[in-house]
Amino acid sequence: MTEKWRLIELEAESVAHLNMSVRPAITRTVSEGKAGSTLVIATFEKKCVGISYYNDAFKDVDIKAARKLGISFKRGAIGGGGSLYIDTGMMFCLLYLDRKSRLVPQSDELIIMKVMAGVADEFSNAFKVPIRFRPLNDGEIWDFKNKMWKKLIPSSIVGMGDAIIVAVAIQVTPSDVDIAQKVITPPSEKFTDKQVKSVSERIGSFETAMEKAPSMDELGKAVRSAVENSFNVAFYPGELTPLEKVYSEESLRLYDNDKWLYNRSELKFGDIGTEECIGEKIIKVPGGPLLRVTLVRHGDLLRDILFTGSLHASPNDAFKMLEDLLGGIKLSGENIRDIVEEFYQRDIKTPMITKEIVCEAILMAAENSRKVANQL
Repeated sequence: MTEKWRLIELEAESVAHLNMSVRPAITRTVSEGKAGSTLVIATFEKKCVGISYYNDAFKDVDIKAARKLGISFKRGAIGGGGSLYIDTGMMFCLLYLDRKSRLVPQSDELIIMKVMAGVADEFSNAFKVPIRFRPLNDGEIWDFKNKMWKKLIPSSIVGMGDAIIVAVAIQVTPSDVDIAQKVITPPSEKFTDKQVKSVSERIGSFETAMEKAPSMDELGKAVRSAVENSFNVAFYPGELTPLEKVYSEESLRLYDNDKWLYNRSELKFGDIGTEECIGEKIIKVPGGPLLRVTLVRHGDLLRDILFTGSLHASPNDAFKMLEDLLGGIKLSGENIRDIVEEFYQRDIKTPMITKEIVCEAILMAAENSRKVANQL
């Protein structure tokens, strides 16, 4: 018998608002076993900058430019990947999966591959334009004019308890690349494994690749069909439950504030003492996420550490857990490797970020801090 999953279609104020309200609310009910696997297909009234869970708002977004342009920017409560400029020409889809379901792979990499490959195949067939899945988390469309692949469908995956959430954003009409270039400020390392060297060169859309872009309704039906075929399920129309509406309001109170917005920044470190110094290292995984490690060193002690970047993790706060384990330790390769090794022996998933990469980034950030200290 085919398993039935819930489908919710809605229009939200913005992606940022959705990420602080509906997204954590449904995550909570699915994780608690009070709702089953659910697909949310959303369109939006307002443009915004969506800041992902592990993004540093000061380093990944030009806050002054966003304010000058009148574009709201908010940090989501859940999810991975990089910061995005999101306008009303984008469709946003959230797939909530019950980790206990026999239909859901145990590997996060396999889950996102299953979803994104299915969406790419469905779109290619339905709309007669070349679309491919590019690991870790991008769907790309072929730009015939410039003879190159461009990002069409960024995605992310995260785990919270028994819930796994895959977020898929589909660029239907062209994003205003001038605005995107002004408000999104990724480090240069982000483009080291790509043909392009800027946000504006990287972004594509259905409208620029086709004579006529599919409608939001046509796209929604294609997404639904892709998920049904990939997981061998059928959808029934649904809506937010009364409990999810309560959870949504609670989430807004928790996350719609500056304390949460700047939570993943160097403000975490507080005042830096005269005998302390900061070190940083950025590593871009080829075909994968960007990891930024920033730390405060006091002599041979790692006083505090911060992991940011376009990271994906399950559970969602995995890198925060690692920060707590590392804070206060004596800086040595052996200590760091022992703690990171023990950390990854738990049920931790950080797609394409291995324990070796984490150790390398920490040690190089510490070495860079020594270089800074020596220059003072």
